[in-house]
Amino acid sequence: MLQTNILTKKSVFAYGLFLHAVTSTMAASATTTPNHGALITATTPILSSKHHDDQFKKTWGGLYSYFLKKIKYPTQARDYGVQGNTHLKFSIKDGKIGEISLLEELGAGCDDEVIKLLNTYPGFTSENDGNHILQVSFTFAGSTSPLKNPTIPVLAGFTPLKSIVVVAQDMLSPAEIRSQAAAKAKNEADQKEMALKYKDVTIDSNDTTKYDVDAVELAPIFPGGMSKFYEYIGIAFNYPKNSSLKKIEGKVFLSFVVEKDGSISDLKVIRGLDPAVDEEIIRLMKASPKWIAGVRDHKYLRVNYTMPITLKLSKPR
Repeated sequence: MLQTNILTKKSVFAYGLFLHAVTSTMAASATTTPNHGALITATTPILSSKHHDDQFKKTWGGLYSYFLKKIKYPTQARDYGVQGNTHLKFSIKDGKIGEISLLEELGAGCDDEVIKLLNTYPGFTSENDGNHILQVSFTFAGSTSPLKNPTIPVLAGFTPLKSIVVVAQDMLSPAEIRSQAAAKAKNEADQKEMALKYKDVTIDSNDTTKYDVDAVELAPIFPGGMSKFYEYIGIAFNYPKNSSLKKIEGKVFLSFVVEKDGSISDLKVIRGLDPAVDEEIIRLMKASPKWIAGVRDHKYLRVNYTMPITLKLSKPR
């Protein structure tokens, strides 16, 4: 699944606004895990088309379209599986928004996300004047879990606006969240261990020998480990159109030298898959962030390196 799959979906909600936030998924190798990265919001304004909503759309459509384009499901809320409603009250006078107050807090960055957008929206006019309550729901697609703060508060002198619902597609399950947290903790521990290993390592400018991997104490490695390397390939790789149409998949075998400063040289395809695919792999390797060079006797060395990269097409969704 090398190319990134983006699911965008139009929806009309008779009583409010649905925003479909989605994750991108990719895989670059048999050892690569799906990337549940930053959320992406749909960009097509979605409001009810019923005639009795025309005045509402005229007065508030700009705000709702602004939310549609800007809102994100906060990373902290996503990572901890937070779902529910945030309820805020605010007043507008002479087209200017006053203090925004939380009536019911959802937490994990959700409330702050909504307050930020209300404060930065540039389109309020005198037609928006009044005292208002806004409910914004954050929820995962297909979830059956009860939402926090299920009921819009009733407050004298304040009128509820139509709800906004942010729906996150392809979210992690609780088990996946725990697994991801464990992987993150392991990665942090590995980084601390690596920092100790590379402490006081220097470069010997007089040694120009190209060493084999088995001749060094610490082999060259991509920053963050090989899983990060395959993640880099999976995100940046553009599957050539003709190769994709021909459903060309398989392994490309590379050889190269990791220089003392971590740069790549002597890059070659020793067993290719398809000329266009091979060329794309070469492009990415040349653009790759610098590696961490191989080490022996507390010295960075030039090291020969060979590796396969497994390429697999995405399955249609």
